[in-house]
Amino acid sequence: MRISRSLVLLALNLQKKAVMPTAVKAEGARPARVSRPVQESAPPRDRVHGWAGNHVRRLQRYYWIIPATITFAVTFIGAARPSLWGDELATWSAARRSWSQLWRLFDHMDVVFAPYYIFMHGWMWLFGNSELALRMPSILAVTVTAALLSVLGHRLFSTRVGLFAGVLFSVLPGVSRTGQDARIAAFSAMFAVLATLALLAVLDAPRWWRWLMYSASVVALGATSLIALLLLAAHGALVAQRWWVTRHRQLAWWLASAAGALLVLSPLAYLGHQQVGQLTWVPKPGWAAFPDAFGIAGPVALGCALFAVGLVGIKRAGRVRGLLAAWLLVPPVLLYCISLFGPQSYWVARYMYFVLPVLVLLVALVLASMNVRYPAIFFVVLVLFAAPMHTAIRSDAGHYSFNGPAVAGYVSSRLQPGDVALFADQSSADPRNLLRYYGPPASELPDGLAIKSAAEIGRLVPKECVDVTRCLAGVPRAWLFLRYFSGNDPFYRILPAKKSFLRENFAIAHTQKIGAITVFLLERRIAS
Repeated sequence: MRISRSLVLLALNLQKKAVMPTAVKAEGARPARVSRPVQESAPPRDRVHGWAGNHVRRLQRYYWIIPATITFAVTFIGAARPSLWGDELATWSAARRSWSQLWRLFDHMDVVFAPYYIFMHGWMWLFGNSELALRMPSILAVTVTAALLSVLGHRLFSTRVGLFAGVLFSVLPGVSRTGQDARIAAFSAMFAVLATLALLAVLDAPRWWRWLMYSASVVALGATSLIALLLLAAHGALVAQRWWVTRHRQLAWWLASAAGALLVLSPLAYLGHQQVGQLTWVPKPGWAAFPDAFGIAGPVALGCALFAVGLVGIKRAGRVRGLLAAWLLVPPVLLYCISLFGPQSYWVARYMYFVLPVLVLLVALVLASMNVRYPAIFFVVLVLFAAPMHTAIRSDAGHYSFNGPAVAGYVSSRLQPGDVALFADQSSADPRNLLRYYGPPASELPDGLAIKSAAEIGRLVPKECVDVTRCLAGVPRAWLFLRYFSGNDPFYRILPAKKSFLRENFAIAHTQKIGAITVFLLERRIAS
């Protein structure tokens, strides 16, 4: 019995070993090699598609780089060529002054530009005052605006809308013109988009520090343009819409944040109101003012066409229709009414540059809803239409017809010992700064009537001699510079005492119009 039981156990053990997989090893034995099936390599076409897919997915995270790069490249090209125009020369004149001279200037004028002038003072100290150096902050500002606008479009709608918005923004002539301008307008659009993104972020995930960031972005917006604070009407529309649905206390938080920002900006607003006389040159708007305001995009015709498409985009905006419609429509309408019925007009097209991003975003929303071939056709037509204006912007006199090198060269080649410079009483800062900026020998031409420099008295123009006869005694020739002269009388913008003296003692020997500046050579009459 024991022998038979042993035989059975032995047979069972042998059977287990026979069915055991080769991969299972006995204790102390070397592991058996398992042959793996040979895998066929993927076809080249599939490998290419896989590689492209990985890069596309990676690119989707950094989609905003594409419009930012295009905007920088388009705006940077040719930025050093156009002559500085009057307002850019004012930036240079203010930013090059000492700190004490800057505070003296703010006591009398341009206090609303104080944050920008202070920034440009430090920028010039670091990078110099060439045309390109002065314009580089604005170039960077429109570049950042394109990136932020793409993010805004992505956040509100889709990546496609964001890309279309950023690329459309980059190719508009108005963007290049503002980006190649040493003024503050480019920053107003940048902070308008940034403040809107900050508001969306805090509404989606309310935190006290996010409300603080939103308030800081509104302060930055107001520091670049007090008029751009009209954007708060659009922000209020969005917050009120959400409150109506949820009854959440975000409305109270927004009111507190906006009020805090306005409180911080109140000294700047008060001092700016005290200097509102600087804007007496701005006329009351007429009915044609609205189409002219679309010039922020480039040609008025282009701006009107984009506005028409933007109105269609409002219908497609869905839950953020109130925000985008208020951003597009409320600031121009409010500014128009304030300018028309108030004591002072503020209606200047470039002051509404902060509205351009939402116009572009609405147009991009319409384009993104179409078949891909139609946006492609749209962009091709737009580039062809805008190309002549891009070329004109980058010409020597592309900025409001100012051509400083030509004026300085013309005068420098004809100077004689004893010559002096004379200027009209109105708008004389522009030709004065132009001669100084574009160097000798024209910049060394003495100002025949100046007795105290503009920096000393805290103004943009110097203090002139009252006794014209004494100050111009013995002067054989004088160069008179006028901005945007039209007519026959070169003395019509000169005070009566100076005007009568010049007419009696000097005759016009030669006249030369060089863009925005007309140069008159006056020679003293020979006493009979």
